[in-house]
Amino acid sequence: MRTNHLNLVHIKTKQRKVMKPAQTLICCACGCETLGRQWYNRDKGFGICKDCAKSQGAFLADQYGSQAVIQLMKQGYGLEGVHYGLVETKINC
Repeated sequence: MRTNHLNLVHIKTKQRKVMKPAQTLICCACGCETLGRQWYNRDKGFGICKDCAKSQGAFLADQYGSQAVIQLMKQGYGLEGVHYGLVETKINC
């Protein structure tokens, strides 16, 4: 059976890999609901929507240069396509 890599993420444990499904999170920037996965460096239940991630990425590029954007976004929000940026539209906004 084939699984969709956007809906599941592998988390390594000592005994086995566990699949963690995407969940509804509240965008920490605009307050809309979005689909994503919890990032350890973000309050529980919060993430960032795709639109705000684009805006934040552009802001960081202006401030620190384009080379730093990926690392800074990872530190604050996780990996694009895994923790945020899973859907184009916002939910209940």
